[in-house]
Amino acid sequence: TTVFAVVITDLVYYWEHRLSHTTKVLWFFHEVHHSSKLFNLTTSFRLHWLGRFTSPVMFAPLILLGFKSEQVVIFFMTNLIYQFFLHTEIIGKLGAVEGWINTPSAHRVHHGRNELYLDKNFGGILMIWDRLFGTYQAETEVPEYGILGKFESNNPFTVQLHKVPG
Repeated sequence: TTVFAVVITDLVYYWEHRLSHTTKVLWFFHEVHHSSKLFNLTTSFRLHWLGRFTSPVMFAPLILLGFKSEQVVIFFMTNLIYQFFLHTEIIGKLGAVEGWINTPSAHRVHHGRNELYLDKNFGGILMIWDRLFGTYQAETEVPEYGILGKFESNNPFTVQLHKVPG
């Protein structure tokens, strides 16, 4: 059941992450993470202060399906810790694992605002969900980071509050 719990938690993470890009109110929280023009380990900590309140809503159904809450929390946190190390330009492509597990290359695509890269590579640890649901994109051009539009700031209050959901 542990392996199944890891896989199903990763699937729920994929959908939470995808919805965070395609649903206006969730994007309000998530765009803070994408607003940096840089891509390094500190980008992984650039999160909306209130964003942590959305995840329990998405992962609660796993508990209702019978998974222990401790399992769900541990596997969700493992997913997030794994992703911390993906926020780097130092590591290149990783050969045969590209497109099957999330790698720095796949995550650079996810953060790219290049037209080819928009709304791609939502996977947490596994990229099989992106392949299955048609959102996988290999890194084929140098990503340009940041969000679409003219917003740019490193002031934490400006980054958090530059627009209200609507």
